[in-house]
Amino acid sequence: AGCRKPFGFFERPAPSPTPRSSSTQPRDLGRAAIQTVTDYVAALDLSPGHAPDYDAAYALLSRASQSYHSRAEFQRAHEAMKGMPQYDLAAAKTTLKGDTATVVVPLEEDPATSAFQLVLEGGAWKVVYRGGAPGMPYAE
Repeated sequence: AGCRKPFGFFERPAPSPTPRSSSTQPRDLGRAAIQTVTDYVAALDLSPGHAPDYDAAYALLSRASQSYHSRAEFQRAHEAMKGMPQYDLAAAKTTLKGDTATVVVPLEEDPATSAFQLVLEGGAWKVVYRGGAPGMPYAE
């Protein structure tokens, strides 16, 4: 009753689909780290006609950084900058080491670079900000 393909020695049943991880960890961690820095810098944009989105920028900080700086302190520190560095985000480079990343970004009008330290939390990159200024954070 019907044609059935025999199961031979060299034939194997199709594997069952591999369950997808419930983690939100991105496949390309380097690109995801650069995207986090891009989103963070965009949220802090002080260019004319643009209002910084402090809630979005603060949400991109690591838990430790948020415990170190309140949301209000974060905003005051950024407003005190009276300007935001202009980053060449297209030229950003990432170095990964375990659950940490360093994203080095050249400044547009300066031969210098700035480095953003990130940590992987819950599958998402978060900016580490201990000192400096929100627009140019440093991890220590």
